[in-house]
Amino acid sequence: MKILFSNGLAVPVVKQDCMDARSEDRKFTDHIFAKYVSTRDIITDPSRITGAYDKDYFRRVSRNAPESEKQSGDLTQSFQNRVDLLVAKIENFESMYRRDLTKIMGNLDSLNVKIDIIYRKIFENSEEDDKDKQ
Repeated sequence: MKILFSNGLAVPVVKQDCMDARSEDRKFTDHIFAKYVSTRDIITDPSRITGAYDKDYFRRVSRNAPESEKQSGDLTQSFQNRVDLLVAKIENFESMYRRDLTKIMGNLDSLNVKIDIIYRKIFENSEEDDKDKQ
């Protein structure tokens, strides 16, 4: 991700900005737009895979948690399972969207060709009818 400034400069997001936004319990975008006043937009690299989720990272982080947080492990595991399920559904919807959108666009193209053919036939028939009447 990069921060796009009003002067056209694009600077990569600093890890500290992410941690600051999380510690302030704010949306990341709100934090960035408040911290960098001349921010115009936040851009992501479209070539990177979206929806990627590192389960192992979150498991390592939860293992290093203090003892008081480990007592709520059952609740954390339940939440983790729900997050995993949600991420799997999002990835499934994303792949389905990509696949089906391509099919829909192909169908629209073929319909456009068929409509052009029908229009030409109607136009030719109307011209022939006009000639027959004269």
